[in-house]
Amino acid sequence: MIQDPIIALHDIGRRFGGQRILHNASFTLARGASCALLGASGSGKSTLLNIVGLLDRACEGKVYLDGRDMSTADADSRAITRNHLLGFVFQSFNLLPRLCALDNVALPLSYRGVPRAAAREAARVRLHSVGLLHKASSLPADLSGG
Repeated sequence: MIQDPIIALHDIGRRFGGQRILHNASFTLARGASCALLGASGSGKSTLLNIVGLLDRACEGKVYLDGRDMSTADADSRAITRNHLLGFVFQSFNLLPRLCALDNVALPLSYRGVPRAAAREAARVRLHSVGLLHKASSLPADLSGG
């Protein structure tokens, strides 16, 4: 058993219409760990990630993030937790087309109330860490998806 997991899912179930997508899915991730979610197309990977990311709700089971039961949290609590605890990279980037890469990365911090200069500096650090600082002033349309 993992002590103090950052993510813990217990017996997650999800249906769309009459079709069961997830059944008794359980998963625990230790703080600081990383993992890969693999499976065939249509096997529920995106559904599971949307539940972990608080973008969707499970029909059954419990979702714990940083020790907090998010299974019955209201929309505001889910949004606040998502903003303060989670980072989510979508298959399609969902970047704002009129903002440069630096400002797109800084945007979530501004929603948290971080002053603009500090948010932009943190964004520079993040872009540097993934080798994209040289693209900081590029618009999303000018960035490669690969």
